[in-house]
Amino acid sequence: MVVAAFAVGAVVGSFLNVCIYRIPRGISVAWPPSFCPLCQHRIAPWENVPIVAYLYLRGRCRYCGQAISPRYPLVELMTAILAVAVYLRFGLSLVALRYAFLGCALLAAVFIDLDHQIIPDVVTLPALGFGVATAFLLGWCSGVESVLGAITGAASALGIAHLGSALFGQDSLGGGDLKLLAAIGAYLGWASLLGALFLSFLLALPVAIIGLCARKFSLGSKIPFGPFLAVATLVVLFWGRSLWRLYLASLR
Repeated sequence: MVVAAFAVGAVVGSFLNVCIYRIPRGISVAWPPSFCPLCQHRIAPWENVPIVAYLYLRGRCRYCGQAISPRYPLVELMTAILAVAVYLRFGLSLVALRYAFLGCALLAAVFIDLDHQIIPDVVTLPALGFGVATAFLLGWCSGVESVLGAITGAASALGIAHLGSALFGQDSLGGGDLKLLAAIGAYLGWASLLGALFLSFLLALPVAIIGLCARKFSLGSKIPFGPFLAVATLVVLFWGRSLWRLYLASLR
């Protein structure tokens, strides 16, 4: 089952690569079939085997010889590891399916945000809808908790945006971040969402300080927040309860 989860995850990761490249460019993820972004030559099915094809081709297009970004096998590997982690943590269940869906949406959002500083609705809104719908399938209480989490996520993003506008004269979070926070809240619930949000700021703070000291950006610069939010969400998802118990134990 672990091997199967890894293989399925890698295949899904290959599709995520298509989404990451095409969605910001307005290209359909269904057509045309996979092609080299440099020479536009159509890629053969055997050249699309996740991870293995990249190693076999030595990281270069078979037709034009140009280097293929290592991001492609990296996304496939990350998705495969995520699938294994979700299976080992939640088994074969609806809970595992919904968290795997969230993880895939986070991966797509992160890499699109890094490249284009946007988080498209086509990534966040399906994740939000799937999270709420599957929560109600798990039970009425779970559904209500999911809706409250989504509302808390959206409200938190609006509050942060208005605070940034008051302090710096510009919004601190964009609309994509708002919808991503709402989607995450639909999966984590309102309490765990607030923990993930707090952790994401803790992760972003050192990067911001180092960037300012190194003069890579100024106080008015925009930093993609999606990656920090995604990492914090996965940490809370897999280790949130353990971290909370450790925190409570430290207070005694």
